[in-house]
Amino acid sequence: MKRILLGLGLSGWLVAAGALASAKAAELPLVAPDAGEISPQELDTLLAAVHKASNTKDLEGVRQLLWDDAQLLLISKGEMMEFTLQEYMDILKDTWGQTTSYTYEYQKEDCQVNGARTRCTGTVRETMVLTNGQFLTSSVKGEDIFEKRNGVVKIIYSKANTDEATVGSRPSPNVPLEILQKQK
Repeated sequence: MKRILLGLGLSGWLVAAGALASAKAAELPLVAPDAGEISPQELDTLLAAVHKASNTKDLEGVRQLLWDDAQLLLISKGEMMEFTLQEYMDILKDTWGQTTSYTYEYQKEDCQVNGARTRCTGTVRETMVLTNGQFLTSSVKGEDIFEKRNGVVKIIYSKANTDEATVGSRPSPNVPLEILQKQK
């Protein structure tokens, strides 16, 4: 079974082959001019909610942070894949279902406010212990666009580039030796 480290960029949650990625972002629907600007506090509140939902493996919590028409992109081995919201949620469910421990951290690096949209670049760091005892870590660069509609801020676009990821794997120090020996 193919396992995708989530880096939904958020961004974690999903930087790209230049023009193609920019074209995807340009395809986003126009925002109503009366939507209002996203404040730094609103962005921090959303990022805290992403952190909490991810670290508690709360699928519905993650789902509530994404607009239904969100574009979720993953670049892997030079190819861009786009996921529907349901496909992304299925990947999260499958991946989290294969873990006994999961941690998520998003470090925003640069944010640009443009009215009702804020574009941020950042790094997602994930650590997980799989049910077979394998310990995985990843650090993925990504880009996210947050959009405010009717006073609510959610994610409208998320892109992660696993080609630029740092991934590590080793047995977890917390896994009993018997489990590791069964794998051999």
